[in-house]
Amino acid sequence: MLLEELRKDKDLLPFICNECEENGVFVGISTDVKDIVIISVDKYYNSFNENRPASPDCLIVQYCETGKYHLYIVELKNVAKANTKHLERDNIHEKFTTCLQDFMSNRFRKYFYNIDYQLDIRLALIAGHIGETKIRNFSFDFLLAMPPIIFGNKRYAIKGVNPNPLISKC
Repeated sequence: MLLEELRKDKDLLPFICNECEENGVFVGISTDVKDIVIISVDKYYNSFNENRPASPDCLIVQYCETGKYHLYIVELKNVAKANTKHLERDNIHEKFTTCLQDFMSNRFRKYFYNIDYQLDIRLALIAGHIGETKIRNFSFDFLLAMPPIIFGNKRYAIKGVNPNPLISKC
């Protein structure tokens, strides 16, 4: 099982965490989701002394059924002003590219290119302005102009998601 292999990997172990959260923006996990692994990809790359590429906050791997998994690559942004002009578009694209083309295709290829596993991959930029009493959302139309990222001969687009979504049972 993919989740067990990830949990046992000595190189990943220090970066497996219980939640995907940063600056008040998070991904909620429904109570009916039992088998999930959250890897802090950003902390993994930040542990490098040099040459740290931009990387997304989390990789969430959810078991669905025998051999089938949902993978969520997540970048979390609490934007001071609810305006997409404050998001560095090239940096966002680089973060997802790093995860797909280096983390998953190179460093941990044995897990993510394993033909025994069917992976449903989703790229999510979760952003908005989280204030003390309310959440302000904004348009993610700028993501439509970004080129797709290739992984395993498939093209993936980054989708915009309003703050604090919930991952539910497959």
